[in-house]
Amino acid sequence: MAATMALAVSLGVPALAYPARIVGEIPGSQVNVRSAPSVNAPSPSYGLVGDRVEVLNDTRGDDGFTWYYVRFPASGVEGWMRGDFVQSINDPNPPVRWSHTYICGGYSITLEDLGREFAYRSRSNNGNLDLYSDNRENTGYSWIYAFENSNTVYEIEDAWPSAQFPEGFAELRVFENGQPILRRSCRK
Repeated sequence: MAATMALAVSLGVPALAYPARIVGEIPGSQVNVRSAPSVNAPSPSYGLVGDRVEVLNDTRGDDGFTWYYVRFPASGVEGWMRGDFVQSINDPNPPVRWSHTYICGGYSITLEDLGREFAYRSRSNNGNLDLYSDNRENTGYSWIYAFENSNTVYEIEDAWPSAQFPEGFAELRVFENGQPILRRSCRK
C-alpha cells in the first residue's frame, strides 16, 4: 500500500508540466478531451477554445498527430487533446493560421490569426503599430476585429460577399475615448 501511495503522489505533479491554451478557429468553440490519444477514443469531456490547460505528457498518435495529455487547473479534468488544438503559452512564435492585408488609404493593415488571438499590424507614414486581441464579433454579414491601445480602439470590419457587394468590403475605424476619429474604406 505504501508503495502504491508513493507512486500516486509522484505521478500527481509531473516534472515537465507547462502552461498551454486551447486554440481553434472560433473562440469559445468546443474541443474534445479524449480518454486515449485517438479521434476514435471516447470523449467524456471537452474544453473551450481559449481555456488554459497544463500539458502533462505527449505522444505521437497512430494518426501521425502529436497528442497532449492535459489537465484543466480549475476543474481537475484530465485527458488527451490533439496537438493542433494545444499551444504553449510560452511559445514566442505562434503559428499564423491565416493572414489578410488591407490597404486603407495611407495605412496597410495586416490581420493574422495566431490561434488563441489575432494580431493587428498597421504600417503607415505616421508609424507602425502592432496589437493583439481575441476580440472578434460575427455580425451575421461580417467579422469585426477590435484592438485596444490605451484609450484608442482600432476596428477592422471585413464583410462577406453579397448581392450588393460581390467582393465584400472592408473598413478601418478608429475611436479615441469612444469617439470616432478615423474611418477609411479598405481594399482587400
